[in-house]
Amino acid sequence: MESGSNKILKLVKKGADARVMIDAGLKVKESGISLCFYIMPGLGGKNLSRENAVKTASVLNVVNPDFIRVRTLFISPGTPIFDLRNSGKFKELPEIEVLKEIRLLISRLKNINSRFVSDHSLNLLIELNGNLPRDKNKLIRKIDKFLNLADEEKINFIVGRRSGIYSKLSDLENPSLYSNVDRIINNLNNRNVDISGYLNYLKSLYI
Repeated sequence: MESGSNKILKLVKKGADARVMIDAGLKVKESGISLCFYIMPGLGGKNLSRENAVKTASVLNVVNPDFIRVRTLFISPGTPIFDLRNSGKFKELPEIEVLKEIRLLISRLKNINSRFVSDHSLNLLIELNGNLPRDKNKLIRKIDKFLNLADEEKINFIVGRRSGIYSKLSDLENPSLYSNVDRIINNLNNRNVDISGYLNYLKSLYI
């Protein structure tokens, strides 16, 4: 699925619009086959972030898939969207803003009983797993826990996750792990290494 926004689907040349996805999804559901929709936070960039969340939630609300799986956008070299980003026509969404987009999407999910799964290494919070509607508020609280961290802690967690030191948000509370990540950040700063570039390099290793 990737997105429920026709603007975004046209941008990435998906070859289908939201109506096609709804019709196809409903047919799968009616047949009795288990349906999983993969969504892609960040695909609309900064300009279409809200639209990506709202329109995608709208499609999910109509179809009510059995599973909603999160696949955060990663821009690989040699792809059209890579060229759009480099030309300034596509403004990539930072990790923290991606989480805000996911939060907005979850908040807009209504009257569905899907299983929400964040089971890919590119997702910052892979612990976002739950059954809707029962766990909706729990999922939002987990995101809010990260968003309410001090800026220093947010950076520490992002670097720790991308470095493979952290697997879940509660790992921040481990003083030894936190110190290890701090040393990495200090080393990068001392060598004048761009942290965002370093993080993109680490994420590229997941693909």
